Amino acid sequence: MRFPIHMARAFSARSAQALLLILMVAAAALWSGPGRAAEMRRVPVADGIELAVRVDGYGPMPVIFLHGYSLSMDTWDKVIRKFPSDRYTTYAYDLRGFGDSSKPDSGFTMNQHARDLAVLMDRLNLPSAVLIGHSLGGAIGQEFATLYPKRVLALVTSDAFARQLPLPGASDAIRARAGSFGSVEQNREILKGAVPRYFDPRNANPVDVERFLAVALKSSTPALRDQLIDAYAAPALDADKYRQLRIPVLAISGAMDNVVPVAQAIAVSDAIPDAELVLVPRAGHTPMWERPDAWGQAVLEFLGRRVSTRA
Repeated sequence: MRFPIHMARAFSARSAQALLLILMVAAAALWSGPGRAAEMRRVPVADGIELAVRVDGYGPMPVIFLHGYSLSMDTWDKVIRKFPSDRYTTYAYDLRGFGDSSKPDSGFTMNQHARDLAVLMDRLNLPSAVLIGHSLGGAIGQEFATLYPKRVLALVTSDAFARQLPLPGASDAIRARAGSFGSVEQNREILKGAVPRYFDPRNANPVDVERFLAVALKSSTPALRDQLIDAYAAPALDADKYRQLRIPVLAISGAMDNVVPVAQAIAVSDAIPDAELVLVPRAGHTPMWERPDAWGQAVLEFLGRRVSTRA
């Protein structure tokens, strides 16, 4: 059968459009993996305060990601996709005052964040979960574990201070920096000097630094100011409760972290029975971003070996 030229051209155009649509769908599937379509939620945890949450996967083991100071859930993008969808359901969220969560005027302490997390888990119908926290998020995870040990399937602290030890304290320099936060432009100038330190210099490229800076500028001034003081000056956790934790713990750190010394990860692993320690070579304060393959492999191996049978 022969088609008129105009019909053949129309058929060819429709075929090309259909083929393009198929290729786009296939590319999206390859990128996100089966069942990996992310769901964004806003979850109320207090009057007028909602936390932005991204949910990925559909597996039986819930994993909650807590970001670091001045950052957001976006900093987990490279590693969340490594968690198999049929085995894990991941929840990455923005702390109050950061990212896309509500921006109240107060409540920027690790203790309050831990209590926010308990309410968040209630709202998400999660009796317990694996907690993975970076820097500030790892410090919050430790506090949560001492407050609600039965709600923690496992704890992964990445580049976080050991909370059973006294924190360094808010020095005059830290207090001066905290007091300098104000307008967006003031915040930008301060964060422009701080953000590059999150990376090993060998891994710091302009694109990543600018991306992290853009994320940091979504933080509110009260959060940047008050949380900085609390991160260095909050009371140490009860050492006895800390040592009595009987949950799987992995302390992981970039080997070249110059923000939180590797000695802090060692202190976490030394204090909790059967805790494990991993150093990611050629990575600074953000190994999950700088070396996502090595970081992800270590964490997934740990979870598969220590936690999968408990989920």
